[in-house]
Amino acid sequence: GAIGALRGPKHGGANEVSLEIQQRYETPDEAEADIRKRVENKEVVIGFGHPVYTIADPRHQVIKRVAKQL
Repeated sequence: GAIGALRGPKHGGANEVSLEIQQRYETPDEAEADIRKRVENKEVVIGFGHPVYTIADPRHQVIKRVAKQL
């Protein structure tokens, strides 16, 4: 149950994958070139988009309302 709730590539495990990806690059220019290549090839770029909410994110309305109140 709850112990594994944040595991796997689509949830908490995505944070681990993101860190591993960041460690691939030695310079910001190297990271930018790789990400541009991935976008051009229509590959997934970890950290952008959402694996479940691909069209719209229902959390958007709440986040937007709270942000305006701040």
